[in-house]
Amino acid sequence: MRTVIMRTPWLLVWLRLALGPALAGLILAGAGRSWLIGLFLLAFLSDVFDGIIARRLGNATAQLRHADSVVDTAFYACVAVAACLHYPQMLRDYWPGLGGIIALELLRYAIELRKYGKIAAYHMWSAKLWGISLFVALVELFWRGEPGSAFKLMLALGIYANSEGLLTSLLLNRWHTDLRSIWHVLPQRQQLNQKQP
Repeated sequence: MRTVIMRTPWLLVWLRLALGPALAGLILAGAGRSWLIGLFLLAFLSDVFDGIIARRLGNATAQLRHADSVVDTAFYACVAVAACLHYPQMLRDYWPGLGGIIALELLRYAIELRKYGKIAAYHMWSAKLWGISLFVALVELFWRGEPGSAFKLMLALGIYANSEGLLTSLLLNRWHTDLRSIWHVLPQRQQLNQKQP
C-alpha cells in the first residue's frame, strides 16, 4: 500500500499523459461540453496535485519535475491541435499569438536540448499563472464554442512565460528545476552556473 502511495505523483503524471489524446479525440468528435470540461478539470487537478503530493511525500525529485514538464507540454499540444482543428475560426483570428507561443517554445526546446540534453523544468511563477489561464481559456472555449477575453489574456501570459523561460535558458549553462522567476535567476546567475542541479 505504501508503494502505491509513494507512486501517486507519478500516477497523476501518467494520467495526464493519457488524458491528452483522449481529450483531443473527444474534441474532434464533437463531444458534449460537460465531458470536455470534466476531463479537462481532471487533467488540471492532476497537474496541481502531483507536485503538492510529491512534496508532502518527500519525493519531489528532479526526474519527476522534468517528467511533469514534458507531460504538460504533450498534454497541451494534443488539446491545442484538436481545438484548432475543431474551432478553425480561433486559429484564423488568433494565429499571431498562437504562432508566437509555438515559436518561443520550439526555440526554447532547441536551446535546452543542445545545452542540457533535455528540456528545462523551471516551474516559474509565470508558467504556473499561464497554466491557470490556459485552463480558464479552454473551459471558456469549450463552454461557449468560441474564444473570449480569457483566451486573449492566456495568449499574453503565454508569450511572457515562454519569453522568461527562453531568457533563463540563454543565461544558464546548467540544467535546473524550480526557479521562481528571471528576477530571482539574475542575481544568482553565477552561482547557478557553477552549482550542480
